[in-house]
Amino acid sequence: MNQSVSLRSFDHLADYCDCLSVMESIRKRSGQGLYEEIKNIFQRSKPLSTAKKLSNEPILT
Repeated sequence: MNQSVSLRSFDHLADYCDCLSVMESIRKRSGQGLYEEIKNIFQRSKPLSTAKKLSNEPILT
């Protein structure tokens, strides 16, 4: 199967290469499949920002 990617700048190429590198490192260390590992990353709860953690005000979600 052949695929192509259209990039508008070299910065986008660098970002694409960074993503591929992260996916490759996840694949190498993963006990599960790549799809499962990436799915788990996106299902993590988002961390609270430092400003919200330090504030005495209640955090609204």
